[in-house]
Amino acid sequence: MIDIHDNEVQAYTVDLANKTIRLDTTWFYKEHGERTAVEFRGVLAHYLIGANNWQNVLSSIEHVPLETFLLENGPLLAEQKNTGWPCIYDDKGDLLLQLREGQMNCFRIYAAIGLNGWVLAREMVFIPLDYQAQEARDHFDIH
Repeated sequence: MIDIHDNEVQAYTVDLANKTIRLDTTWFYKEHGERTAVEFRGVLAHYLIGANNWQNVLSSIEHVPLETFLLENGPLLAEQKNTGWPCIYDDKGDLLLQLREGQMNCFRIYAAIGLNGWVLAREMVFIPLDYQAQEARDHFDIH
């Protein structure tokens, strides 16, 4: 698996029609760099917060058990239940059943700075991209 620790999110795209979310990331140190797209496919719902206009640096993306997702997000899910988000369901047991039947996974996005949250999707794929030379800088230097 590709390591995305300290990758900076350059852009993210939410494609509702195609049920995908894509994070375009760059990692660079001195003259070395790489670009990686993190693509979530078969997205049911997402909760992304903290993005800012000066820097968004990933710490990790981890698979979280659905039961843990439900426990950690109980208040948020209860607050949004009547809006049909993340889907229409009767109770937590019904939601868990629907998530399992839909082969959903919870991917928790941890940030060192900025963008973080979670994505409910069928899969997550890392796509190595060609690196185009850019001015190398330390992720934590603010110009």
